[in-house]
Amino acid sequence: MIKIYKLILFFTALTTVAAAQEGPKEANEEAKKEAGEGSKGKAQAKKGLDVSGYVHAQWIATPEKRDWGGHYISTAGGGFTPEVNNRFTVRRCRIKFAYNNDVFSVVAQPDFKERGIKLVDAYAGVNSRSKSYPMGLKVGLYAPPFGYEIERSPTANEFAERSRTILALFPSARDVGAGGSIAAPGGFALDAGMFNGNGVAVENDSYKDFVGRVRWLRRWGGDELGAAVSYRRGAVPGGSSRIYRAGEGFVPETTEHANTYSREYAGFSLWAGKRWSWGLTSIATEWTLGRQPSEAGRFANIAGTGFTSASDLYMRDFVGGYAALVHRIGRTRHSVEVKYDYLDPNRRVRGNEIGLAATGVTPATAADLAYTTVSFGYVYDMNAYVRLLAQYDLTRVERSTALAGFTPADRLRQDVLTLRLQVRVP
Repeated sequence: MIKIYKLILFFTALTTVAAAQEGPKEANEEAKKEAGEGSKGKAQAKKGLDVSGYVHAQWIATPEKRDWGGHYISTAGGGFTPEVNNRFTVRRCRIKFAYNNDVFSVVAQPDFKERGIKLVDAYAGVNSRSKSYPMGLKVGLYAPPFGYEIERSPTANEFAERSRTILALFPSARDVGAGGSIAAPGGFALDAGMFNGNGVAVENDSYKDFVGRVRWLRRWGGDELGAAVSYRRGAVPGGSSRIYRAGEGFVPETTEHANTYSREYAGFSLWAGKRWSWGLTSIATEWTLGRQPSEAGRFANIAGTGFTSASDLYMRDFVGGYAALVHRIGRTRHSVEVKYDYLDPNRRVRGNEIGLAATGVTPATAADLAYTTVSFGYVYDMNAYVRLLAQYDLTRVERSTALAGFTPADRLRQDVLTLRLQVRVP
Protein backbone atom coordinates (compact mmCIF):
# COMPACT_ATOMS: atom_id res chain seq x y z
CA MET A 1 0.00 0.00 0.00
CA ILE A 2 2.97 2.36 0.55
CA LYS A 3 3.79 2.16 -3.16
CA ILE A 4 0.23 3.16 -3.98
CA TYR A 5 0.39 6.21 -1.71
CA LYS A 6 3.68 7.28 -3.30
CA LEU A 7 2.18 7.07 -6.78
CA ILE A 8 -0.83 9.12 -5.71
CA LEU A 9 1.46 11.80 -4.26
CA PHE A 10 3.51 11.83 -7.46
CA PHE A 11 0.33 12.11 -9.54
CA THR A 12 -0.90 15.06 -7.44
CA ALA A 13 2.46 16.82 -7.64
CA LEU A 14 2.54 16.43 -11.41
CA THR A 15 -0.83 18.13 -11.86
CA THR A 16 0.18 20.95 -9.49
CA VAL A 17 3.40 21.65 -11.37
CA ALA A 18 1.61 21.60 -14.72
CA ALA A 19 -1.00 24.03 -13.47
CA ALA A 20 1.69 26.33 -12.09
CA GLN A 21 3.53 26.42 -15.41
CA GLU A 22 0.34 27.47 -17.17
CA GLY A 23 -0.89 31.00 -16.50
CA PRO A 24 -4.18 31.24 -14.59
CA LYS A 25 -5.78 33.37 -17.29
CA GLU A 26 -4.87 30.86 -20.01
CA ALA A 27 -6.10 27.97 -17.89
CA ASN A 28 -9.44 29.63 -17.15
CA GLU A 29 -10.08 30.54 -20.78
CA GLU A 30 -9.18 27.06 -21.98
CA ALA A 31 -11.39 25.43 -19.33
CA LYS A 32 -14.26 27.69 -20.23
CA LYS A 33 -13.92 26.78 -23.89
CA GLU A 34 -13.78 23.03 -23.13
CA ALA A 35 -16.80 23.28 -20.82
CA GLY A 36 -18.81 24.92 -23.57
CA GLU A 37 -17.78 22.31 -26.12
CA GLY A 38 -18.61 19.48 -23.72
CA SER A 39 -22.21 20.62 -23.43
CA LYS A 40 -22.78 20.44 -27.17
CA GLY A 41 -22.51 16.66 -27.46
CA LYS A 42 -20.97 15.11 -30.54
CA ALA A 43 -19.11 17.49 -32.81
CA GLN A 44 -20.05 17.84 -36.42
CA ALA A 45 -18.12 15.44 -38.62
CA LYS A 46 -15.38 17.05 -40.69
CA LYS A 47 -15.71 16.82 -44.45
CA GLY A 48 -13.06 14.92 -46.37
CA LEU A 49 -10.52 12.57 -44.84
CA ASP A 50 -9.88 13.04 -41.12
CA VAL A 51 -7.35 11.13 -39.01
CA SER A 52 -7.48 11.26 -35.22
CA GLY A 53 -6.54 9.06 -32.29
CA TYR A 54 -5.76 8.72 -28.63
CA VAL A 55 -3.83 6.64 -26.10
CA HIS A 56 -4.90 5.46 -22.63
CA ALA A 57 -1.75 4.37 -20.77
CA GLN A 58 -2.31 3.42 -17.14
CA TRP A 59 -1.25 1.68 -13.97
CA ILE A 60 -3.89 -0.30 -12.08
CA ALA A 61 -3.64 -2.13 -8.76
CA THR A 62 -5.72 -4.17 -6.34
CA PRO A 63 -4.89 -4.65 -2.63
CA GLU A 64 -3.63 -8.24 -2.79
CA LYS A 65 -2.73 -11.10 -5.09
CA ARG A 66 -5.64 -13.47 -5.57
CA ASP A 67 -7.61 -15.31 -8.22
CA TRP A 68 -10.75 -13.37 -9.10
CA GLY A 69 -12.28 -16.42 -10.79
CA GLY A 70 -13.76 -16.97 -14.23
CA HIS A 71 -17.20 -15.85 -13.05
CA TYR A 72 -15.99 -12.37 -12.09
CA ILE A 73 -17.13 -9.51 -14.37
CA SER A 74 -14.24 -7.06 -14.24
CA THR A 75 -14.44 -3.33 -14.95
CA ALA A 76 -10.65 -2.92 -14.96
CA GLY A 77 -9.89 -4.11 -18.47
CA GLY A 78 -9.56 -7.69 -17.24
CA GLY A 79 -9.23 -9.29 -13.81
CA PHE A 80 -6.16 -10.17 -11.75
CA THR A 81 -4.44 -13.47 -10.99
CA PRO A 82 -2.74 -14.94 -7.88
CA GLU A 83 0.61 -13.87 -9.39
CA VAL A 84 -0.30 -10.25 -10.24
CA ASN A 85 -1.99 -7.51 -8.21
CA ASN A 86 -0.77 -4.50 -10.23
CA ARG A 87 0.26 -3.81 -13.81
CA PHE A 88 1.12 -1.16 -16.35
CA THR A 89 -0.99 -1.51 -19.46
CA VAL A 90 -2.02 0.23 -22.65
CA ARG A 91 -5.75 0.17 -22.14
CA ARG A 92 -6.45 1.73 -25.53
CA CYS A 93 -4.37 3.01 -28.44
CA ARG A 94 -6.67 3.87 -31.29
CA ILE A 95 -6.28 5.57 -34.65
CA LYS A 96 -9.49 6.60 -36.38
CA PHE A 97 -9.71 7.08 -40.14
CA ALA A 98 -12.92 8.81 -41.21
CA TYR A 99 -14.07 10.10 -44.58
CA ASN A 100 -17.22 12.22 -44.73
CA ASN A 101 -19.11 14.23 -47.30
CA ASP A 102 -22.71 15.31 -47.71
CA VAL A 103 -23.86 11.87 -48.88
CA PHE A 104 -21.80 9.09 -47.29
CA SER A 105 -19.16 8.33 -44.66
CA VAL A 106 -16.63 5.57 -44.06
CA VAL A 107 -14.93 4.87 -40.70
CA ALA A 108 -12.19 2.44 -39.71
CA GLN A 109 -10.64 2.37 -36.23
CA PRO A 110 -8.08 -0.23 -35.08
CA ASP A 111 -6.91 -0.60 -31.48
CA PHE A 112 -3.21 -1.32 -30.78
CA LYS A 113 -2.32 -2.82 -27.37
CA GLU A 114 0.42 -4.98 -25.89
CA ARG A 115 -2.01 -7.90 -26.05
CA GLY A 116 -2.55 -7.53 -29.78
CA ILE A 117 -4.39 -5.55 -32.44
CA LYS A 118 -8.13 -5.62 -33.00
CA LEU A 119 -10.68 -3.71 -35.04
CA VAL A 120 -12.97 -1.44 -33.00
CA ASP A 121 -15.00 0.28 -35.71
CA ALA A 122 -15.43 -0.48 -39.40
CA TYR A 123 -18.59 0.80 -41.05
CA ALA A 124 -20.03 2.75 -43.94
CA GLY A 125 -22.91 5.19 -43.69
CA VAL A 126 -25.29 7.01 -45.99
CA ASN A 127 -26.96 10.29 -44.96
CA SER A 128 -30.04 12.01 -46.35
CA ARG A 129 -30.13 15.71 -47.19
CA SER A 130 -33.53 16.29 -45.61
CA LYS A 131 -33.49 19.26 -43.22
CA SER A 132 -36.88 18.45 -41.69
CA TYR A 133 -36.26 14.76 -40.95
CA PRO A 134 -32.51 13.95 -41.17
CA MET A 135 -31.94 10.23 -41.70
CA GLY A 136 -28.94 7.97 -41.81
CA LEU A 137 -28.05 4.35 -42.58
CA LYS A 138 -25.04 2.54 -41.14
CA VAL A 139 -23.65 -0.94 -41.96
CA GLY A 140 -20.68 -2.68 -40.36
CA LEU A 141 -19.02 -2.94 -36.95
CA TYR A 142 -20.14 -0.20 -34.54
CA ALA A 143 -21.78 0.48 -31.19
CA PRO A 144 -25.42 -0.70 -30.97
CA PRO A 145 -27.91 2.10 -30.19
CA PHE A 146 -28.74 1.14 -26.62
CA GLY A 147 -28.91 3.67 -23.79
CA TYR A 148 -26.48 6.53 -23.24
CA GLU A 149 -23.11 5.24 -22.11
CA ILE A 150 -22.33 2.67 -24.81
CA GLU A 151 -21.95 5.22 -27.62
CA ARG A 152 -19.89 7.74 -25.65
CA SER A 153 -16.25 7.88 -26.70
CA PRO A 154 -13.79 6.77 -23.99
CA THR A 155 -12.09 10.16 -24.42
CA ALA A 156 -15.31 11.91 -23.38
CA ASN A 157 -16.06 9.53 -20.51
CA GLU A 158 -14.66 10.99 -17.29
CA PHE A 159 -14.61 7.56 -15.62
CA ALA A 160 -12.05 4.85 -16.32
CA GLU A 161 -14.53 2.36 -17.79
CA ARG A 162 -18.16 1.89 -18.72
CA SER A 163 -20.55 0.41 -16.18
CA ARG A 164 -20.39 -3.28 -15.27
CA THR A 165 -23.85 -3.89 -16.75
CA ILE A 166 -22.92 -2.54 -20.20
CA LEU A 167 -19.60 -4.42 -20.16
CA ALA A 168 -21.46 -7.66 -19.37
CA LEU A 169 -24.33 -7.29 -21.83
CA PHE A 170 -22.42 -5.67 -24.71
CA PRO A 171 -18.85 -7.05 -24.69
CA SER A 172 -16.43 -4.60 -26.35
CA ALA A 173 -19.44 -2.26 -26.77
CA ARG A 174 -19.55 -3.24 -30.45
CA ASP A 175 -21.50 -5.55 -32.76
CA VAL A 176 -21.78 -6.21 -36.48
CA GLY A 177 -25.01 -5.26 -38.17
CA ALA A 178 -27.03 -2.66 -40.05
CA GLY A 179 -29.20 0.11 -38.72
CA GLY A 180 -30.65 3.52 -39.28
CA SER A 181 -31.70 6.65 -37.47
CA ILE A 182 -34.20 9.42 -38.07
CA ALA A 183 -34.57 12.73 -36.26
CA ALA A 184 -37.92 14.41 -35.66
CA PRO A 185 -38.94 17.89 -34.52
CA GLY A 186 -38.87 18.61 -30.81
CA GLY A 187 -35.51 16.94 -30.17
CA PHE A 188 -36.77 13.37 -30.68
CA ALA A 189 -34.91 10.68 -32.61
CA LEU A 190 -35.33 6.98 -33.36
CA ASP A 191 -32.41 4.55 -33.77
CA ALA A 192 -32.80 0.88 -34.67
CA GLY A 193 -30.83 -1.97 -36.19
CA MET A 194 -30.34 -5.70 -36.61
CA PHE A 195 -27.08 -7.22 -35.31
CA ASN A 196 -25.33 -10.58 -35.16
CA GLY A 197 -25.53 -10.47 -31.37
CA ASN A 198 -22.06 -11.94 -30.97
CA GLY A 199 -19.98 -8.85 -30.23
CA VAL A 200 -16.72 -8.67 -32.17
CA ALA A 201 -16.60 -12.44 -32.69
CA VAL A 202 -17.45 -14.18 -35.95
CA GLU A 203 -21.14 -15.03 -36.24
CA ASN A 204 -21.85 -18.65 -35.32
CA ASP A 205 -25.64 -18.95 -35.71
CA SER A 206 -28.40 -17.70 -37.98
CA TYR A 207 -30.23 -15.61 -35.38
CA LYS A 208 -30.11 -11.83 -35.29
CA ASP A 209 -30.75 -9.35 -32.49
CA PHE A 210 -32.96 -6.28 -32.76
CA VAL A 211 -31.71 -3.20 -30.90
CA GLY A 212 -33.80 -0.02 -30.83
CA ARG A 213 -33.92 3.28 -28.96
CA VAL A 214 -36.12 6.36 -28.75
CA ARG A 215 -34.21 9.38 -27.45
CA TRP A 216 -34.91 13.01 -26.67
CA LEU A 217 -32.42 15.84 -26.23
CA ARG A 218 -32.82 19.53 -25.52
CA ARG A 219 -30.06 22.14 -25.26
CA TRP A 220 -30.26 25.74 -24.17
CA GLY A 221 -27.26 27.95 -23.57
CA GLY A 222 -24.58 25.75 -22.06
CA ASP A 223 -27.08 23.33 -20.49
CA GLU A 224 -28.63 20.11 -21.76
CA LEU A 225 -31.16 17.49 -20.75
CA GLY A 226 -31.66 14.12 -22.42
CA ALA A 227 -33.49 10.84 -21.97
CA ALA A 228 -33.77 7.53 -23.81
CA VAL A 229 -35.76 4.29 -23.74
CA SER A 230 -34.00 1.25 -25.25
CA TYR A 231 -34.91 -2.33 -26.12
CA ARG A 232 -33.02 -5.41 -27.29
CA ARG A 233 -34.39 -8.80 -28.29
CA GLY A 234 -32.40 -11.68 -29.70
CA ALA A 235 -31.85 -15.41 -29.48
CA VAL A 236 -29.22 -17.94 -28.42
CA PRO A 237 -29.35 -21.55 -29.67
CA GLY A 238 -29.44 -24.19 -26.95
CA GLY A 239 -26.35 -26.36 -26.78
CA SER A 240 -28.22 -29.41 -25.45
CA SER A 241 -31.72 -30.67 -24.74
CA ARG A 242 -31.71 -29.21 -21.22
CA ILE A 243 -32.45 -25.69 -20.02
CA TYR A 244 -32.26 -24.39 -16.43
CA ARG A 245 -34.68 -21.66 -15.38
CA ALA A 246 -34.02 -19.46 -12.37
CA GLY A 247 -36.14 -19.77 -9.26
CA GLU A 248 -34.87 -20.76 -5.82
CA GLY A 249 -31.81 -22.11 -7.58
CA PHE A 250 -32.24 -23.50 -11.09
CA VAL A 251 -34.97 -25.91 -12.12
CA PRO A 252 -34.03 -28.16 -15.09
CA GLU A 253 -36.36 -28.64 -18.03
CA THR A 254 -35.77 -31.26 -20.71
CA THR A 255 -36.85 -30.79 -24.32
CA GLU A 256 -36.89 -33.23 -27.22
CA HIS A 257 -34.22 -31.27 -29.09
CA ALA A 258 -32.04 -28.20 -28.71
CA ASN A 259 -34.22 -25.10 -28.83
CA THR A 260 -33.68 -21.38 -29.26
CA TYR A 261 -33.84 -19.26 -26.13
CA SER A 262 -34.44 -15.53 -26.16
CA ARG A 263 -32.49 -12.77 -24.49
CA GLU A 264 -34.39 -9.59 -23.86
CA TYR A 265 -33.29 -6.24 -22.37
CA ALA A 266 -35.17 -3.04 -21.61
CA GLY A 267 -33.40 0.11 -20.48
CA PHE A 268 -33.97 3.71 -19.42
CA SER A 269 -31.38 6.50 -19.48
CA LEU A 270 -31.38 10.07 -18.22
CA TRP A 271 -28.58 12.64 -18.38
CA ALA A 272 -28.17 16.38 -17.80
CA GLY A 273 -25.50 19.09 -17.77
CA LYS A 274 -25.68 22.47 -16.02
CA ARG A 275 -23.23 25.38 -16.06
CA TRP A 276 -23.37 27.71 -13.09
CA SER A 277 -21.13 29.95 -11.00
CA TRP A 278 -19.45 26.99 -9.26
CA GLY A 279 -18.57 25.23 -12.49
CA LEU A 280 -20.07 22.57 -14.76
CA THR A 281 -22.12 19.77 -13.21
CA SER A 282 -23.07 16.66 -15.18
CA ILE A 283 -25.24 13.78 -14.02
CA ALA A 284 -26.23 10.54 -15.73
CA THR A 285 -28.12 7.43 -14.75
CA GLU A 286 -28.97 4.31 -16.72
CA TRP A 287 -30.78 1.13 -15.67
CA THR A 288 -31.40 -2.10 -17.55
CA LEU A 289 -33.34 -5.25 -16.71
CA GLY A 290 -34.07 -8.36 -18.67
CA ARG A 291 -33.34 -12.04 -19.28
CA GLN A 292 -29.97 -13.49 -20.30
CA PRO A 293 -29.13 -17.06 -21.36
CA SER A 294 -25.78 -17.96 -19.80
CA GLU A 295 -23.61 -20.76 -18.43
CA ALA A 296 -23.77 -22.31 -14.98
CA GLY A 297 -20.59 -20.59 -13.78
CA ARG A 298 -20.57 -17.51 -15.97
CA PHE A 299 -23.14 -14.77 -16.57
CA ALA A 300 -21.20 -13.04 -19.36
CA ASN A 301 -18.15 -13.54 -21.51
CA ILE A 302 -15.69 -10.93 -20.24
CA ALA A 303 -13.19 -11.76 -22.99
CA GLY A 304 -14.85 -9.25 -25.29
CA THR A 305 -16.93 -11.50 -27.52
CA GLY A 306 -20.60 -12.34 -27.50
CA PHE A 307 -22.01 -15.18 -25.44
CA THR A 308 -23.06 -18.52 -26.86
CA SER A 309 -22.91 -21.87 -25.15
CA ALA A 310 -22.23 -25.40 -26.33
CA SER A 311 -23.52 -26.80 -23.01
CA ASP A 312 -26.66 -26.45 -20.93
CA LEU A 313 -28.10 -22.94 -20.74
CA TYR A 314 -29.08 -21.14 -17.55
CA MET A 315 -31.74 -18.44 -17.89
CA ARG A 316 -31.10 -15.54 -15.52
CA ASP A 317 -33.32 -12.51 -14.85
CA PHE A 318 -30.94 -9.62 -14.19
CA VAL A 319 -31.05 -5.94 -13.23
CA GLY A 320 -28.23 -3.42 -13.29
CA GLY A 321 -27.30 0.20 -13.78
CA TYR A 322 -25.43 3.19 -12.46
CA ALA A 323 -25.77 6.78 -11.28
CA ALA A 324 -22.87 9.19 -11.86
CA LEU A 325 -22.02 12.78 -10.99
CA VAL A 326 -19.11 14.81 -12.38
CA HIS A 327 -18.35 18.38 -11.35
CA ARG A 328 -15.75 20.64 -12.96
CA ILE A 329 -14.66 23.14 -10.31
CA GLY A 330 -15.31 26.74 -11.37
CA ARG A 331 -13.29 27.73 -14.44
CA THR A 332 -10.38 25.50 -13.52
CA ARG A 333 -9.20 22.33 -15.19
CA HIS A 334 -9.98 20.20 -12.13
CA SER A 335 -12.97 17.85 -11.86
CA VAL A 336 -14.19 15.51 -9.12
CA GLU A 337 -16.54 12.59 -9.68
CA VAL A 338 -18.47 9.84 -7.97
CA LYS A 339 -20.33 6.87 -9.42
CA TYR A 340 -22.59 4.18 -8.00
CA ASP A 341 -22.63 0.96 -10.05
CA TYR A 342 -24.83 -2.09 -9.42
CA LEU A 343 -25.37 -5.41 -11.20
CA ASP A 344 -27.41 -8.38 -10.00
CA PRO A 345 -27.06 -11.20 -12.58
CA ASN A 346 -29.89 -13.17 -10.99
CA ARG A 347 -32.53 -11.23 -9.07
CA ARG A 348 -34.43 -14.46 -8.30
CA VAL A 349 -31.97 -15.48 -5.57
CA ARG A 350 -30.46 -13.55 -2.67
CA GLY A 351 -27.65 -13.97 -0.15
CA ASN A 352 -27.42 -17.44 1.37
CA GLU A 353 -29.89 -18.83 -1.17
CA ILE A 354 -26.97 -18.82 -3.61
CA GLY A 355 -25.28 -22.21 -3.44
CA LEU A 356 -28.05 -23.74 -1.30
CA ALA A 357 -28.82 -27.32 -2.33
CA ALA A 358 -32.39 -28.61 -2.52
CA THR A 359 -34.19 -31.62 -3.94
CA GLY A 360 -34.81 -31.28 -7.69
CA VAL A 361 -32.98 -27.95 -7.85
CA THR A 362 -29.52 -27.14 -9.18
CA PRO A 363 -27.86 -24.64 -6.79
CA ALA A 364 -27.03 -21.12 -7.93
CA THR A 365 -23.31 -20.43 -8.35
CA ALA A 366 -20.81 -17.61 -7.88
CA ALA A 367 -22.01 -16.26 -11.25
CA ASP A 368 -25.27 -15.27 -9.50
CA LEU A 369 -23.62 -12.98 -6.93
CA ALA A 370 -24.52 -9.28 -7.12
CA TYR A 371 -21.90 -6.50 -7.45
CA THR A 372 -21.97 -3.08 -5.84
CA THR A 373 -19.24 -0.55 -6.70
CA VAL A 374 -18.74 3.03 -5.56
CA SER A 375 -16.08 4.93 -7.52
CA PHE A 376 -14.35 8.17 -6.56
CA GLY A 377 -12.25 10.03 -9.10
CA TYR A 378 -10.23 13.12 -9.87
CA VAL A 379 -9.63 14.44 -13.39
CA TYR A 380 -7.11 17.08 -14.47
CA ASP A 381 -7.37 18.36 -18.03
CA MET A 382 -3.89 19.70 -18.65
CA ASN A 383 -5.04 21.13 -22.00
CA ALA A 384 -7.36 20.18 -24.84
CA TYR A 385 -5.28 17.08 -25.60
CA VAL A 386 -3.91 15.71 -22.31
CA ARG A 387 -5.92 14.38 -19.37
CA LEU A 388 -4.83 12.77 -16.09
CA LEU A 389 -7.20 10.51 -14.17
CA ALA A 390 -7.03 9.00 -10.70
CA GLN A 391 -9.90 6.72 -9.70
CA TYR A 392 -10.53 4.30 -6.85
CA ASP A 393 -13.27 1.66 -7.09
CA LEU A 394 -14.72 0.21 -3.88
CA THR A 395 -16.34 -3.08 -4.92
CA ARG A 396 -18.42 -5.34 -2.72
CA VAL A 397 -19.64 -8.72 -3.94
CA GLU A 398 -22.75 -10.31 -2.46
CA ARG A 399 -22.02 -12.76 0.37
CA SER A 400 -23.31 -16.32 0.65
CA THR A 401 -22.23 -18.76 3.34
CA ALA A 402 -23.87 -21.61 1.36
CA LEU A 403 -21.52 -21.14 -1.57
CA ALA A 404 -18.71 -23.68 -1.53
CA GLY A 405 -15.28 -22.14 -1.03
CA PHE A 406 -16.65 -18.64 -0.47
CA THR A 407 -15.45 -16.70 2.59
CA PRO A 408 -16.39 -13.24 3.93
CA ALA A 409 -12.98 -11.97 2.81
CA ASP A 410 -13.92 -12.63 -0.81
CA ARG A 411 -16.25 -9.64 -0.80
CA LEU A 412 -13.72 -7.19 0.64
CA ARG A 413 -10.65 -7.39 -1.59
CA GLN A 414 -11.69 -6.53 -5.11
CA ASP A 415 -11.04 -2.79 -5.03
CA VAL A 416 -9.11 -1.23 -7.92
CA LEU A 417 -6.94 1.87 -8.17
CA THR A 418 -6.45 3.36 -11.65
CA LEU A 419 -3.93 6.05 -12.61
CA ARG A 420 -4.24 6.97 -16.26
CA LEU A 421 -2.66 9.30 -18.79
CA GLN A 422 -4.83 10.16 -21.80
CA VAL A 423 -3.30 11.87 -24.84
CA ARG A 424 -5.60 12.76 -27.71
CA VAL A 425 -4.53 13.70 -31.22
CA PRO A 426 -7.19 15.74 -33.06
